[in-house]
Amino acid sequence: MNFALKFENDQVENWSPLTFGLRFTQLLRKHKAVSHKPSLRASIAIPKFLSARYFRCHILTAHDYIAAAVLNTVPEDQIIAKEIAQQILFPRAKNKPAKTQHKKEESIEEESVEEISDPLADIMQDLEDLNIDFDTLNELSELDSMLSSERSQEDVFELFERLYSSAISAERSLAELMNECGGPAELQAWGAHDRNTVENYLGEILSSEIGNLTPSKITHAMDAGFSEMLKRDVSEPWELAAVLACEGNSADLSAHLSDILDNTSKRTQGKTLQFLALQQEKLGESYPQFFQQVLSQTQQMSAYSELLSGYQSWIEPPDKLLEQAAKENIQQALTAAKWIHQQFNHDLSPVLFHYWADNLDSPPTLRMLVDTPVHCKRWNQLAKKAYPETVKQLHQSLANSTLNSAIDPAMNEAVKLAQDCINTQLPIAKKISGNYATEILCQVTNKAHFLPLLDELLAHKIIPSDIKKIIDTACQLGVNPNDIYDRLGDAIKQLREMVLSNSTEVARYKLLADKINDLDGKLMQQLVKQALSDHNLAAMGCCLAIHLGDASRFCKNNDFTIKSLGYKGIGGGMNLLKQWFLHRQDLNNKLRSQIKAYAKAALEELVFNWLSKGSGSSDGGLIPQNQVRPYLARDDLDLLDIESTLDCIISQGKDLAHINPEDLYVYDTNKGRAALAVLIDISGSMDGEDLAICAIAVVMLLGKVRSEEIALAMFESDTHIIKNFSDLSDLDQVMDQLLDLEARGGTCSKAAFKWANKEFERITEAEFKLLFVLSDFCFFEEPRELQPHIDAISEKGVTFLAASHSSPCKSMLNFLLNNSKGQNIKLTTMNKLPAILIETLEQIGENAFS
Repeated sequence: MNFALKFENDQVENWSPLTFGLRFTQLLRKHKAVSHKPSLRASIAIPKFLSARYFRCHILTAHDYIAAAVLNTVPEDQIIAKEIAQQILFPRAKNKPAKTQHKKEESIEEESVEEISDPLADIMQDLEDLNIDFDTLNELSELDSMLSSERSQEDVFELFERLYSSAISAERSLAELMNECGGPAELQAWGAHDRNTVENYLGEILSSEIGNLTPSKITHAMDAGFSEMLKRDVSEPWELAAVLACEGNSADLSAHLSDILDNTSKRTQGKTLQFLALQQEKLGESYPQFFQQVLSQTQQMSAYSELLSGYQSWIEPPDKLLEQAAKENIQQALTAAKWIHQQFNHDLSPVLFHYWADNLDSPPTLRMLVDTPVHCKRWNQLAKKAYPETVKQLHQSLANSTLNSAIDPAMNEAVKLAQDCINTQLPIAKKISGNYATEILCQVTNKAHFLPLLDELLAHKIIPSDIKKIIDTACQLGVNPNDIYDRLGDAIKQLREMVLSNSTEVARYKLLADKINDLDGKLMQQLVKQALSDHNLAAMGCCLAIHLGDASRFCKNNDFTIKSLGYKGIGGGMNLLKQWFLHRQDLNNKLRSQIKAYAKAALEELVFNWLSKGSGSSDGGLIPQNQVRPYLARDDLDLLDIESTLDCIISQGKDLAHINPEDLYVYDTNKGRAALAVLIDISGSMDGEDLAICAIAVVMLLGKVRSEEIALAMFESDTHIIKNFSDLSDLDQVMDQLLDLEARGGTCSKAAFKWANKEFERITEAEFKLLFVLSDFCFFEEPRELQPHIDAISEKGVTFLAASHSSPCKSMLNFLLNNSKGQNIKLTTMNKLPAILIETLEQIGENAFS
């Protein structure tokens, strides 16, 4: 069979429609990133498409070949399809590998596009999968009958080509709509074979996508004749705005936009702007006027973030908005700015910080600066100026101290400040933390306090900057200098010497992994290479514990990496869980799935340790019952209710000689039911260790509390429902879900509170209801948006318990507490979350909230 048969005016060298279609399908099938593997139908569709175009245009070019490949591929794979088609037609030189936007493991295999050893192999395999008995097919017409859906395919392509090149706008729009709904091949696969069936199918697609339509689909659909259906069925404000704009109904559109401005959220307004953008020519001045109205009414950074999330593109913020946001609540503004930077690659933090600093009546303290960390020159300058005053205040506080045996609270506050400095991840703050650690230790006057304070600082990777001063102070107090050197020795230098000398001293590697926060990339690569060469599992385990992402990337042996992970406890447990959340995206697919299993095991072990603490209610319920019942043989006499027993005896007129067990009454040890809903904020302010703590807390709760007593969700820009009250607790499934969570996006709480309200609506028999919310409360929404949901929750008799961490937004926190009459718990560190939750469970059991 001559596969190279070409049309007379085909301008593409070396390829015919058939050979190109076969080769394209082969390469697309091999690509690891495609969401839908092309089928037999796709192999046939491309040459038929090109044939239809040739008979219309009487010429074929490379552009036509590429268009055939793209339009006959599902929309989500069209970028890959275009790349493959271009590579086939314009092969790259082997000594100049192309840079592609896909990852290396997802790139197209470098094969010679001129060699097709078996061009029909894939098609024959597809025919084999059809289980056709070719011996029973007497004529080719019978095979054609079995594949009857293929017979009309050329008609669909001819229709598409005619509509696509039509001078009539409505017909071109219909072709564009066909393309957006999967292309002619997809339509034909569903049985469309002429314009009538195509329009019916497109109508069904549009109807099913109401509420999730795109601006371009609405534009093409309105022009293609689906206007009446869309006007009747669309319900979302942005979709209706686009429909009215396409229709040219200026009066109704103006009224609708006014309603959107007055009564909808900023996200809705942003989506409306996005959907109207394609209609700017039709709208004239109306569009920029509406745009300016929306922007002028945006007064807060949280509202601006919501506007961007709806618009899905960058909008330059007015200076007045940034200045006002910085003055009102700098922490909330910086939280919003962080999300904006992640989504749109525009960093507004320095500008906000400048406005905030300019508005201060006096220079900011180091504590104020640490609570508003921004990587900019001015922050560095202010931190350098604030540090000497911080040291001075520490000296004054300790000079006035009268405590001898206990560590002065001022010292504890200083340690906390040093920890917060290093946690900002700002270079100057890290340097200040080392200097401040030196000052703290040099102020110690009690020998018993010195080493514990040093250990506390080192546990947070804070290394005092002046070792000599530390040693001098230790000697004055009578502390053995060797104990200091052992703790403060150059950990990185020690690690390098140990790895290069092939040391396998597990205990020392454990200590070094705890001390070293990070390694230079070149040094990490050198150490990993040496550990792999020596097959030193302890050394590799230490590298993985320091930076899982870098160490695993430099090691080309996945099996060695897995064997080294947590080797003999080096970097296992909490460290492994933290490393997973920090570096899972740096792992290749195979390694990620394997390490996830180890992370799950670490999570299980950590949860088990917490489950052994405190009390739970998995056997009964959270609330003790004040009820009595007749005595049973199995009951403990310590449960005897004297008052109820005497009432029974007296009411029957019995004397003591005639009392029997049936006359005794005991307390009922069964417990009543409580309803505990937990909302945990996992927005972008959370780091890897915070996420690890949250995962432990969630699984611990599900293990300690009866399944029907707890509902749990996590939220950021989206709300992730872990468990409803009605769901059974499948801890294995929950752990899988938790290990895949990421701290991303902003802090949108509205949907989370709405979910909690609906959950409490379903729990009518619970005697006690508690909503526990962990957050910094820097929500994107304004209080008025949350008011209805908070009121609805409060009306159900739900007790509100807030657990605030980091630098909470005081105005939002006070709003929630005042409107719910709730309580607040300040978490000085996220590590206390599991303990706080256990205490909460015990307080429920003791009716401490009633």
